[in-house]
Amino acid sequence: MEERFLQSGFFRKKLGYNKRLHQRERKISIQRERKRSGQVDQSRQEPVQSVPPILTSTDDDLHITNISSRILTTHEESILKKGLSFVPTPSYSTFKTRVELYKFTRKLKIIEYFSTQTTSLPDASVIKKNSTWNPPGNTNPIIKTYESLVLKDLEKIENKKLHQHINITREERTAINTLSKDPTIVIKPADKGGSIIMDRDKYVDEIKKQLSDSKFYKKLDKDPTANIKQQIDSIISIAKASGYLTSKECDFLTVAHPIMPTIYILPKIHKSIISPPGRPIISAIGCLLEPLSKFTDQFLRPLIPTIPSYVKDSTDIINTLDQLPTLNTDIILATLDIESLYTNIPQASAIDIIQSNLIHRTTYKRIPTELIIELASTALNNNFF
Repeated sequence: MEERFLQSGFFRKKLGYNKRLHQRERKISIQRERKRSGQVDQSRQEPVQSVPPILTSTDDDLHITNISSRILTTHEESILKKGLSFVPTPSYSTFKTRVELYKFTRKLKIIEYFSTQTTSLPDASVIKKNSTWNPPGNTNPIIKTYESLVLKDLEKIENKKLHQHINITREERTAINTLSKDPTIVIKPADKGGSIIMDRDKYVDEIKKQLSDSKFYKKLDKDPTANIKQQIDSIISIAKASGYLTSKECDFLTVAHPIMPTIYILPKIHKSIISPPGRPIISAIGCLLEPLSKFTDQFLRPLIPTIPSYVKDSTDIINTLDQLPTLNTDIILATLDIESLYTNIPQASAIDIIQSNLIHRTTYKRIPTELIIELASTALNNNFF
């Protein structure tokens, strides 16, 4: 519990967080885990199984834990210590530069266009796709001149030999390619910060172990995308014909070319350093159910802060505790953790709770609660990957 608090940036400042002390405590916890699994300190006795050490860095979030059978080189360790979010200096792209210039000048044209409009029809859509609309008519001469001058400056710069600041060495770039092409390992963010390198077969075994639980998962005989898309398109078509959805809302909810969602896990190395369990995550960007979830979220998000048990973040709960009167010595503050929270939520009860809370909404009344519930139920009951 204390370790989880210390991983929060707020508690680092509030409690005078000592990073070296935390790293030392982390190593001690790893040694204890090794002893429980039949391993001992190398300085005292030959270990039964070799466990690679943690690669430390100046940032606690950049810890790399290597539990794979791969022995890392010095350059591989160096690049991994920079963190999984580190981005090597990209090569200059003339095409991308001009795309960004186009986007910027388009924004200028839109601002200029609407600044001269005396009246405009309000858009009642709850949510919609990003617009690609361009203002009609001739471009403002000032914007046109600005665009041509920037293009001339870009041509001058590109004709010269550009000097780029490279933020990694040649050996580190080679290490990136070597690690990314190694089919025997998986490099993933850890569940509570840091990163982990583990053997791919163990990573796959953990996913298969979770998916083998027939209480929560069921293997499908075929891809259900076509059937689910037909079901969603039918709901949208009826809602549009009934006047419940605008054309832009229908366009947002429709996915013309959906992709198949995929599952991956975030290893929980804070629970076990030898065989960490995984937190399952479904990557559903571009799938059929993504817009349905986003649409439903527009109605639910304003209601969440009204729930009595709502806690915004760590700072919010500390402020709440500070406002409490002095507690008696026989009162103990405690927290609860639910194992596999999302797979244990009863879907029928969740839908009932959503429906009872939507009654209190004050916005977008033109969209009936029944339609929102139907979209939410479709998203919940068809979570495939």
